[in-house]
Amino acid sequence: MLFTGFIYGNSINISLEKKLTSAFRQLALLTILLRAGLHLDPVLIRKLSFATFRLAFGPLLVEIFMIALSSYYLFELPLVWAIMLGFVTAAVSAAIIVPEMIKLQEAGKGVDKGK
Repeated sequence: MLFTGFIYGNSINISLEKKLTSAFRQLALLTILLRAGLHLDPVLIRKLSFATFRLAFGPLLVEIFMIALSSYYLFELPLVWAIMLGFVTAAVSAAIIVPEMIKLQEAGKGVDKGK
């Protein structure tokens, strides 16, 4: 997908509507999140609800905070823009984490204890 996007963006001179490209991006994110959701066990999530909440929001907030701070000091972005960059980057990082999480789950890592 990345290679196709690179070729499309740099060599093909076709202009698509912004609504269409936005729909493609949302469809890609939906596919990634759907893949992650289908591999979850709802019974275990309810059983471990507090741990699930901590593991979902703890790293997310740390990632947002660190990206915002580094972009504020390294790139001298305004604070509001730095925070927005943190949120956008944190939203996109699911595309990297989810496939690796699925590989670990398929290999049987951490599945026996339900954690």
